[in-house]
Amino acid sequence: MRFQKELFSFDGMSLYYDNKFVARFKYMKSNMSGFRSFLMKNFDVDEYFARLADHCGGKGKESPLEILESKGFVLNHIKKWLKRDGYQPNSEGYRLWRESQRQKIAQSR
Repeated sequence: MRFQKELFSFDGMSLYYDNKFVARFKYMKSNMSGFRSFLMKNFDVDEYFARLADHCGGKGKESPLEILESKGFVLNHIKKWLKRDGYQPNSEGYRLWRESQRQKIAQSR
């Protein structure tokens, strides 16, 4: 079953779907709409909540963000950094950008 937009609610910090916890946006509340859109387009309800239950139950290793990143999600503020520095605003661009940042740090030591 696909996510339905009308079943989402946001209390200013946490996103819920049909009264079930989806993700928390403690510092970057502006990322909520992009997160929700990507979730709706790339996951079905059962898949996401099965992976999240493993994390919240202490069995798994995936956070809500890691679950979305597994299918290519990149946060909005990181997309801006990538565009600013001439990288594609996607997961591959982010991987290349992080590597270039590591190299800059290593060279400055």
